Amino acid sequence: MSDLDRPLTVAARGRSPWIDAVVQEVGVDTTTVEAALANYAGVT
Repeated sequence: MSDLDRPLTVAARGRSPWIDAVVQEVGVDTTTVEAALANYAGVT
């Protein structure tokens, strides 16, 4: 997960070029919707 205190999650049906560019940045991770929701809920 992110080192940010309050990380962002972007959900999309497809991957446009700008999302691909963001994913390539240092510190950015990809995950499933279920894992992201669990993280926000404090389950993980």
